[in-house]
Amino acid sequence: MQGIRLGEVLTLRTMRGRRGNIIGRLPDGRIALFSRRSPHLDALRPNQNVECRVVHIAQATS
Repeated sequence: MQGIRLGEVLTLRTMRGRRGNIIGRLPDGRIALFSRRSPHLDALRPNQNVECRVVHIAQATS
């Protein structure tokens, strides 16, 4: 998968994270986290396909 850019719109599959929160997974296996400030966060459930806009990109640390 190519690099992700700020502002890009992606379709993700939601699932429950290790801490019990809802996360998204990209087709290449990378994880996407949802903002806790989002008014839509409470509507997210596992196994949904959601359309999201990239607002922050963090680099993995080794």
